[in-house]
Amino acid sequence: MSEPLVLYLPQAAALLNMPEARLYELTRRRASARMSHPIPFFRIGRRVAFTRAALEAWILALQNGGVR
Repeated sequence: MSEPLVLYLPQAAALLNMPEARLYELTRRRASARMSHPIPFFRIGRRVAFTRAALEAWILALQNGGVR
């Protein structure tokens, strides 16, 4: 079975091994303030969504000190 194209908050939180509330807070903070490594997300309607590739690139950026 292939991976889904879009991950919603519960799936992304499980992938990142973090509580859903923490992940949601990261999306809220990105919208309200400039962050050096904002979490990549988008909305489908009112739902917060992610792609696995964008999350993997975000993690690599965090590891490499922000190189994009």
